[in-house]
Amino acid sequence: MSDTRSLQLDLVCDGANRLDRILAGQLRLLHPDLPLSRRWLKPLFRSGRIRFKGRAATASMILAADHHRVEIQDWDMEELRREFTARSAPGGAFIPVVYEDEFLLALDKPAGTPSTPHSGRETDTAVNSALAHYPALVQVGNSPLEPGLVHRLDTDTRGLLLFAKRADEFERLKGLWKAGGVAKIYRAWVMQAPLEDRIDFPVGHDSRSGKKMIAIRTEEDWRRIRGNPLECLTEILETSQEAGGRVRLIMRLHGGAMHQIRCHLAAIGCPIIGDSLYGGAPAPRLELQAWKLIIPLGDRAPSDCKDVTIESQFDP
Repeated sequence: MSDTRSLQLDLVCDGANRLDRILAGQLRLLHPDLPLSRRWLKPLFRSGRIRFKGRAATASMILAADHHRVEIQDWDMEELRREFTARSAPGGAFIPVVYEDEFLLALDKPAGTPSTPHSGRETDTAVNSALAHYPALVQVGNSPLEPGLVHRLDTDTRGLLLFAKRADEFERLKGLWKAGGVAKIYRAWVMQAPLEDRIDFPVGHDSRSGKKMIAIRTEEDWRRIRGNPLECLTEILETSQEAGGRVRLIMRLHGGAMHQIRCHLAAIGCPIIGDSLYGGAPAPRLELQAWKLIIPLGDRAPSDCKDVTIESQFDP
């Protein structure tokens, strides 16, 4: 039987703030296993299901510092969990598997395919393909929309996407990923060779764009970001000239901020070909590939092999 009811919430505002921001934070406290956000609340506001003082509320309504009661009508937990649970692609797995053992699964994600769904209604992402290939992934990880997923790739980036098939391996790999224990090697194509072989500008969110990041080089850049920047390093391992004036770069990614390689290369005057967001030369696709992963095997390593190397099979 569906648990449908009216949900009454008492909100405490320490200072004036938007209703959608306060409400999303309160709901995340109630349901920490679900990725509830202001974006998810939008249709509830549009349909008039969120009520304040007996009237339909708006997302941008400013609440004063005080205690407030808000009602969400037709609150259905079963519907909510379906909304935030990824499911198998109905047509079966559609992304190539390039590596698999009893602990790991690596897909070769094509450009244009999202890594994760925003809701349970989406079925065309890498996560949906992985679930179709190995349904038991649903039991692994911290988010039902990202079961077993160790990291993400931008939609337009092609290459390796790694999943853990067991809960203990998921925790091990997430720890290694955060600590830099997994070597992440990328390939990118640009129009001129960079003069630097190490790019270590901090990276932050552009306050004037919801999509763009900024490599922070000047005082003006510091004023343009919102939130705290991330320290990160892009190490250029190899540079080679190719036909048509293109230059191929092989890089190791240290850290993993959103768009790190893209904004780092743009900051030194070498934007990636096809990267319209950061000023790259026009091309049919973004020329960035998550090419290779070198993963320590830890305690399960045989005596003659301490790590596993996985390589994307996409043509350059």
